[in-house]
Amino acid sequence: MKIKLIDRILLALILIAVLLICAALIGIALRLIPMALLQSMVEWPFLNVVNSAVLGSAGALFFILAFRLFFAGKKQPEQKPAFSLVKNNEFGSVYITLSAIDSMIQKHCRSNTRIRDCQSAVNLTDDGIRINLKLSLLPDSNVPELTAELQKGLKEYVESLSGIMVQDIGILVESMSSLPKSRAD
Repeated sequence: MKIKLIDRILLALILIAVLLICAALIGIALRLIPMALLQSMVEWPFLNVVNSAVLGSAGALFFILAFRLFFAGKKQPEQKPAFSLVKNNEFGSVYITLSAIDSMIQKHCRSNTRIRDCQSAVNLTDDGIRINLKLSLLPDSNVPELTAELQKGLKEYVESLSGIMVQDIGILVESMSSLPKSRAD
């Protein structure tokens, strides 16, 4: 969490104002500030409209500064790269987006007649990609056999078309419904 320079300056101004208010409150509590001075300070905004405007503006300014500082330290979400390097040669570099890989995964999964629905997520790793699948299967599907076959076939399919190593394929079978698979051919 790194705070910008402007936010540090604003924080210092607000802390100085809080220190002055604290010192005034301690002075009042110890009776170091006379009652006449305290009464004149309280009556000051009521003397005319300009004094009220100055006090109101100062209050609004400190409110805005405090509100800004409240969100100054929030960590921005880390941006994940949306593409991966396929090949680097003397002519240049070739990249593929994660959404293109996701489309390959969806096509491969939907071509299997025992899979009713498929949701996929692709994450980059240091040396390839990781695929996570959520599947809805048709009833009477042999889950261990189908998932092993799908993992092997999907790994070969994605690696052959994209040139990127598939490190891991995680599968979660969510349901085994008897509803027919809807296709738009």
